[in-house]
Amino acid sequence: MKGLASALIIALIVVAIFSNLLVLVKETNQDVFNALKAIGGHHWTGHGIVTTIVFIAFTVIAYYGYASRKEINPYKLAIVAATVLIIMSLAVVGFFASLS
Repeated sequence: MKGLASALIIALIVVAIFSNLLVLVKETNQDVFNALKAIGGHHWTGHGIVTTIVFIAFTVIAYYGYASRKEINPYKLAIVAATVLIIMSLAVVGFFASLS
């Protein structure tokens, strides 16, 4: 399974950005909030379902589209992932701090 670790990390990066943007959008757009609520009964359940689907889809896309054919250093990707996670976390914290 050459490239699976890299594909999973790429999917993590995409999902971190997607999930954080979804938090910001659903908190400012009632239609998105209600759509997520309709998916899973609660907006966080819907958020989790959509995010899981995006993660699985991007794992498959990254694996078959790139990672299985090209040697990618998963350690460098992990550094990128950690950086993205920190930036996205700060963005959400900043957003909610600005509301108070």
